[in-house]
Amino acid sequence: MKQKKRCWTLEEDQILVEKVLRDKNGGKFLRVEQCVEARVDWDSIGEYFTEYGRTKQLVRERWTRTVKTMLLENEKDPEEIYEYQRNLIQHVMDMGIKDRKKIRWDEIAKVFDPKTSSALSQDFWGLIRHRKNETLSGKLSAALECLENPMKQSVSANIKKNETKS
Repeated sequence: MKQKKRCWTLEEDQILVEKVLRDKNGGKFLRVEQCVEARVDWDSIGEYFTEYGRTKQLVRERWTRTVKTMLLENEKDPEEIYEYQRNLIQHVMDMGIKDRKKIRWDEIAKVFDPKTSSALSQDFWGLIRHRKNETLSGKLSAALECLENPMKQSVSANIKKNETKS
């Protein structure tokens, strides 16, 4: 029988950060950027979290997709985040990809280190998700324009909203 899905608690996230970032040799903490995930002992960390009803795979996914991403984002100012988002969209556009299934996130992750392929994918789809264009290239162009001209988007939306009220 499948277990009911539980939300992660702050305590679990704190334990996860400690277990992943604690330097095994000196007992100090590594910076997130210095963490090499291939060297993390996911087996022992996963084993620790079994008492919380978490599998090794769930623990690793939580680190990669959520906790690591949050820690990396908190170290950046808004201008850096804007540049990253713009560069990500521009990079995918420059690749000339027409079908979303052809995006190779592992290759893109090499350009955007220390971001993981999973984090890049989440960020990317979050940026283009609500674009009304039919094609991927249309959605990319719309997302890029929105990033470069955020006021234009909100001004035109307000004009349309006011026109429908009249």
